[in-house]
Amino acid sequence: MAVAFAVYRLFLVILHVFNPDIRLNWDEAFANVILILFIVETIYFSYNYRVTVKQVEVARSEALQYKYNVLKTQVNPHFLFNSLNILSSLVSIDVRKSEEFIEALSGMYRYVIDSQDRNSVPL
Repeated sequence: MAVAFAVYRLFLVILHVFNPDIRLNWDEAFANVILILFIVETIYFSYNYRVTVKQVEVARSEALQYKYNVLKTQVNPHFLFNSLNILSSLVSIDVRKSEEFIEALSGMYRYVIDSQDRNSVPL
């Protein structure tokens, strides 16, 4: 409001310097200045709102990607630990099956390493 009043007074001083005989309707001129400032502020805040919404969406997307990566790093060690426990119990039961299991586990981990940068893989 103070800025609008200062702009209005400055406008009147400049106008009076160039043409001292002109008289303006103070209320109408002041209302026009307020209206123009309101429009400018509305455009400014709506632009900032859009930028903020876009930044929030990017931050959410990055947070989801981070959670996904953390989950992937947690799953791999658990899978390996469980596989080694199975292998440990299988060695004492059947050596041939344990060799087949080692071969299958090695193929599985080779596939995991090859496809770790992809978001999805065919089953």
